[in-house]
Amino acid sequence: MQTYHFKKAADRDGSVTISGLPPSEELTILVLPSSGQYEWQEKMKQWMNDLREHHPFAGMGKDEILRHLRQTREEVWEKEYAH
Repeated sequence: MQTYHFKKAADRDGSVTISGLPPSEELTILVLPSSGQYEWQEKMKQWMNDLREHHPFAGMGKDEILRHLRQTREEVWEKEYAH
């Protein structure tokens, strides 16, 4: 996942133009007032820490994660294509 940060002021009509984004990609755009930037950064940091702590792969080594991913791949193939 790539994250882009832009600091732009909205035009009088409420519009903003940005460039430099990857072409033909679906994007999620989050708009925050500059006054809430510190709060947002802290919430994102907390969310990422929580994700790292509670994700099913947290604490697994590379080989164990790859083993789970291979198993999932096989299950998906069996379900979708093995008919």
